[in-house]
Amino acid sequence: MREIRSWISILIKRNISNRAFIVLLILIPLIGLFFRCIDLFDSDENVEIVYLYAEESDRFTNAVIENIVGEYQGFEFVLADSQEQIEIDVSSHKALCGYVLVSDQLDRVLEGKTSRNIIAIERIGNIKSSIVRELFFSQYYKEFTKTVTPYYLGFENRTEYDKNYDELIGGSILDFEIIELESTPTTLHYSYGKNIIAIILAVYVLLINVQFISDSKFLIAVSPSKKSGFRLLYFFIPYLLMIPSVVAGFVIEGYRYSVLVEILTTLVYLVALSVIGFVISYVIRHRTLSIALIPVLTIAYVLICPCFVDLSQFIPFLRYLRYLCPPYYLMRL
Repeated sequence: MREIRSWISILIKRNISNRAFIVLLILIPLIGLFFRCIDLFDSDENVEIVYLYAEESDRFTNAVIENIVGEYQGFEFVLADSQEQIEIDVSSHKALCGYVLVSDQLDRVLEGKTSRNIIAIERIGNIKSSIVRELFFSQYYKEFTKTVTPYYLGFENRTEYDKNYDELIGGSILDFEIIELESTPTTLHYSYGKNIIAIILAVYVLLINVQFISDSKFLIAVSPSKKSGFRLLYFFIPYLLMIPSVVAGFVIEGYRYSVLVEILTTLVYLVALSVIGFVISYVIRHRTLSIALIPVLTIAYVLICPCFVDLSQFIPFLRYLRYLCPPYYLMRL
């Protein structure tokens, strides 16, 4: 036990004395701060896109769309070309949600077919979608009641109906069909910083390996039965020291769940990288090769994971390669 504490103490001092390591600890929170500042100053990115699509164009659906299309309450309602476009863009985070106005809505209601008047396409667990649903429904219902209610209440002329409109009480004559979609891996603006940090941490495995190769002569003093444990500690200690810096970077940029979740996911990711580095140290035993792989892996992670642009939309095969990239698993959280 005393020997393990000595190893840990030596490795901590070894990393703290490394200027590159200290620079990295400072750089990670700054990356989060940089993208946080971009989010704060780029007002266009703060407006969520909401799609509207009418299966059939008529006086009623046109009136509904005219009333709500445009920017409204911090959300921008825009027209979509098809329901398929809405489902693709919502699942890939290009849009917050979307609404499909089915054809013959008024006729369906008058015939007693009150279900599936509107198809709401949302991502699972997205709280903002429920807020938008209320905004959309409030605008939709104004036009809907003005058009449909006279048929139910027996008003023969519009003047009499308009006179008594505020006193009318409507029933449940409108129903939402909710389609909830799983989120697909994407490169959201607010996750750019997290994506970059994830890649830096994954590439840093090779830098630790370079340092390990240089320090391998010290393994002579370690008993054979404990060399594997020392090797694993060699990769784990740097990542352990990075946890506060990494969590700070994620929190500064803006976390999606909670600080506790960010800490747990960061810990799991860094432990996984430590194990990967442990394995790599047995495979790559030359400094030159380890250094040469750094730019190669960096470019591969940026293009495949993806970090900025999802190239799998153009090269479908990349969708399967990303499962071999450690940063991908952190990016999708």
